Amino acid sequence: MVKGLDYALLQKIRAEQARKEEEEMKMQEELLDNKAKTDRKLEAKEDLMQLRHPMAKNLNRILFEQEVPKNIDNFLEGRMAYVFELEDEYAESDIPTTLMRSKADCPDAQDNLSKSQNDIVLNKLTQILSYIRTGRLLTQKSYM
Repeated sequence: MVKGLDYALLQKIRAEQARKEEEEMKMQEELLDNKAKTDRKLEAKEDLMQLRHPMAKNLNRILFEQEVPKNIDNFLEGRMAYVFELEDEYAESDIPTTLMRSKADCPDAQDNLSKSQNDIVLNKLTQILSYIRTGRLLTQKSYM
């Protein structure tokens, strides 16, 4: 009789484990189905997001796909100038005209940088020479 109870208990436990495994399998299938449905929804949204109109395609291409040029040659420093006509008292309009200089006539940006560095050196030299002329002793504190 004890053997029969143990066998019945063992069958009951096996049946519960099999039922739990079936429930887990159903839950996994439902999760996969839900995931597939959401993926289909995302694909549908992506289809809606496709650009169909030529103007929208051009705007997207211009705004997001092209790289902006770093230097625009027309706007180099000193290349474009505005000319105002001041001599004519009876000028029809006060709109200035633009004057474009050639690239060769424009000063280089590196030349401007070296000029500013040279100016700093010259200012420091004139300061030192003025101290020497006046006869003041320079100390380390006056340099800083």
